[in-house]
Amino acid sequence: MKILIPDFCVPNTYIHDLAFALEELGHEVFWNSDNLFFSQWIPDVIVSQWAEGYFRTSSFLKEITNLQPHHLEFLENKLKQIRKKTLILAFVHNVQPRPTGIRQFDKNLEKLFQINYDSAHAFVHLGKQSISELSTYYPEYIYKNKPSLTISHGLHEQLKLNYLPLDRPIDKADSFRIFVPGAIRFWSELTFLIRAFIKAKIPKKQSIIAGSGYVLERSPLKPLRHTLIKSIPGVFLYGRRLDDKTLCRETVAADLVIAPRLQATNSGIPYLAATFGKRCLGPNVGNIPEALKELNGILFEPGDISSLARAMEKAYHERDRFSLPDPPCPSWREIAQQIESFIFMLKNRNLVSKKYKR
Repeated sequence: MKILIPDFCVPNTYIHDLAFALEELGHEVFWNSDNLFFSQWIPDVIVSQWAEGYFRTSSFLKEITNLQPHHLEFLENKLKQIRKKTLILAFVHNVQPRPTGIRQFDKNLEKLFQINYDSAHAFVHLGKQSISELSTYYPEYIYKNKPSLTISHGLHEQLKLNYLPLDRPIDKADSFRIFVPGAIRFWSELTFLIRAFIKAKIPKKQSIIAGSGYVLERSPLKPLRHTLIKSIPGVFLYGRRLDDKTLCRETVAADLVIAPRLQATNSGIPYLAATFGKRCLGPNVGNIPEALKELNGILFEPGDISSLARAMEKAYHERDRFSLPDPPCPSWREIAQQIESFIFMLKNRNLVSKKYKR
């Protein structure tokens, strides 16, 4: 089959794992939305990861922050036209877009998400909780009578495959090293993490925070915030998106990994930790509890400083007894086979006029 994954070109290891696994099953994977928008080319399947992906890989819109109503109308009409012949699967990574604080842009993003989910023939969930959340936030016509598949997130296989053993591993200096990868989306996320880190009764602790995102990379308060954070003993802040090599080095050196979320539907951080045999703490929101249960992680209540501090202490005291299930979760080949079987099951329901061959 010809499968379009619009976000395939972005530096996201989840999408690369999915694409490579589908290619190993004999499918052709494409990523450029211009093929969809400006030619007669019709894929057999569109696998929409994030709604923004339709524009991230198209010359039609250079920057997603410039999203306007006419872009939305163009996409909506195109998907209405093509869904008659192309099966559209929407992955529910985020039930709703993350607020940016820019009122009109946030409004346009909400409409984009609604178009993405409305155009889908079926949904793919990374946990059961997002199934109920989808029905909470959207009108019934968007999700009613649409099939859904629930799969595991999967480990970061391509990241580990491309990771070379380190000649000079990070010197931990006998400390208990806590790594916080991923973006910091809100200032409140960062202050919550740091206050819990200070409160946790762990000797020789270090907290390494990646900290990409607006609040630490582009905010006018960036210099003040960096100075404040770096003045806290035991805390090191990158303040940027980490390249794959640095991400791997820090995860390998970590004794504990934390998903720094107060609000979320999913997170790939527990699976990043598990990829390198590490334990993860995560918030009791969205599908994250299901992920942590699968990977022997520890939950904390979002916003509760004492809860996160206790989770850190629990991980510290259990550090010599922690182990991952074997295997921790299905392989990407197994996940791709689940998706493939789901596609052929949908084909047999005659949701589109175009016929596929195995």
